[in-house]
Amino acid sequence: MEQFVSNKDNVKEKDNEYLDWLEKNPKGFVVNNDPKQRKAYLILHHSTCYTINKSEKNKDKKWMEKYMKTCSNDLGELQAYFKKLFGGDLHKCSKCYR
Repeated sequence: MEQFVSNKDNVKEKDNEYLDWLEKNPKGFVVNNDPKQRKAYLILHHSTCYTINKSEKNKDKKWMEKYMKTCSNDLGELQAYFKKLFGGDLHKCSKCYR
């Protein structure tokens, strides 16, 4: 499991690390969540989901500006981590989990 968190000084660097992880892990999973660690916003995505991955629509987006990303190739690992951390379940993205 890998977490990507940025501050105002390293957004570009963390964006590049995150996008590199996505490219190397096309069958992985990403939990997009609020940096304040709010339990209510724990969104689970496939690593290929256009809402959290580079595409023509969002090629200039700053990925790490508003949300932190927790990534893994093991869905169970992510579910257990966030269950332990918050006592709640992940919410599936409405775009990539149809």
